[in-house]
Amino acid sequence: MKKPRTLAMLCLSGSFGGLEMNTVRLARWLKDLNLFDVTVIGLEKSPAVQMAKEAGLPVACTKSCAKYMDIRGSYRLRKMLRSMGVEVVFTANNRDLSLLSALKNIWRSPVKVVYQQQMDLVINKKDIIHTLRFSAIDLWIAPLESIKHDAMRHTRVKASKIKVIPLGVEVEPLLAGKKDSLSAQKQLGLKSKHPLIGIMGRIDRLKGQLVLLQALQILREKNIFAALLIAGEPTRNTGQGYTEELQNFVRANRLGDAVHFCPFMCDVATFYSAVDVFVMATKRETYGMVTAEAMLFGLPVVGSNAGGTVELLSLYDGYLLFEPENANDLAGKLQQILENPEEYKAKARQASARVKRYFSHVEECKAIQAAIEALMTKR
Repeated sequence: MKKPRTLAMLCLSGSFGGLEMNTVRLARWLKDLNLFDVTVIGLEKSPAVQMAKEAGLPVACTKSCAKYMDIRGSYRLRKMLRSMGVEVVFTANNRDLSLLSALKNIWRSPVKVVYQQQMDLVINKKDIIHTLRFSAIDLWIAPLESIKHDAMRHTRVKASKIKVIPLGVEVEPLLAGKKDSLSAQKQLGLKSKHPLIGIMGRIDRLKGQLVLLQALQILREKNIFAALLIAGEPTRNTGQGYTEELQNFVRANRLGDAVHFCPFMCDVATFYSAVDVFVMATKRETYGMVTAEAMLFGLPVVGSNAGGTVELLSLYDGYLLFEPENANDLAGKLQQILENPEEYKAKARQASARVKRYFSHVEECKAIQAAIEALMTKR
C-alpha cells in the first residue's frame, strides 16, 4: 500500500471560530481516512492547537508572525517543515499566506502550498502585494462555483489553479444524534408552545441576530407567534456590547418569554432537532456550515439573498431568501413557512439524498487528495 504524503495543516490563528474548527476537523478526517500523514502547526495554547490535541492529532507549535513578509518566521517554518519531511502545506487562513509567500519566494522552499478559501473576495486584490502573496499558492480550493468566479474576478490567480471542492460534514454521525423535537427542547431546558426558530453562530452584528429579533417582533404585531433560540458565543473582545444590545431589545419589546439564548454547542444535533425553522441572517456568508447542517436535518431554511448562501440553498427545495438586513422581508418569509410548515418540510425532505451526497466529508477528502496528487505528479 502506498505511503500517504506528509501534509502540514497550518493555522496560526489565536481565535476560535468556524474557520479554525473546520481546519482542525479536516485535518482529523484526512488522517482518519489515511489519505495523508497530517500534523497541525499552530500557536502554542491557541484554541486550534488545543482542539487538535484533543482530537489526537500530531501538533507542532511555532511563534506568532508579523502580518507582512516575516523573514524570521518563514525561516523558522522552513526548518520545521524540513525536519518533518513535509511535502504539502495546507491553510485556510488568508493571514498565513504572507508567511507562506516568504517561505516560497525568499527561501525557495519546494513544498506545495494549498489554500482553501473560506472568506469572501469582494474587492480587488490585483495589487502587487496580494499578487506576490497569492503567487505562493499551488492549488486554490474554492468551496462553491460563485466563490471561484469571485477569486478569478478579483485576483490574478490563474483559473487552472482553482478547484471547486465543497466543504463537507460528517453526515452519518451528525444525523445519528437526531432526536424528536420535544426531547431536544427538554434537553435544552425549553418547552415552546409555538414554532421554534433557530439561529446559530457567533453573536456578532454581521451575523444578523438583531434583524431576526426585529422580524420576530413584526410577526408578533401581526398576531403570529413563534419562539426563537439564539445559539452562539460573542465575538472575542468585540461582541459583548452587541449581546447587550440584543438583550436590551428583548426587554424593551417584552420578548423575554419567546427568546432564548444558549452558548456555543458541541452537540449541534440537539439544536437542529429542537428547532422548526432555521435562519441564516448573515449579511453575506461565504459558505455557512450551519446552513449545510440545517439542510441535512431537513429543516425549512430562510437565508440572506447574498454570498454563498444563495448557491448552497439552490441544492435544496425547502427554502426562501430574504433581502439582507431587511427585517420586514425576513418576517414575511418566516410567515410563509410558519403558515405552511408541512409544505416546506416536505420540500426539504425531497432533497435529502442529494444534500447528503453533496456534503459528504469523505467525498471532500477524496477530492482534496485527488487534486493534490494531480499537483504533485504534474510535470
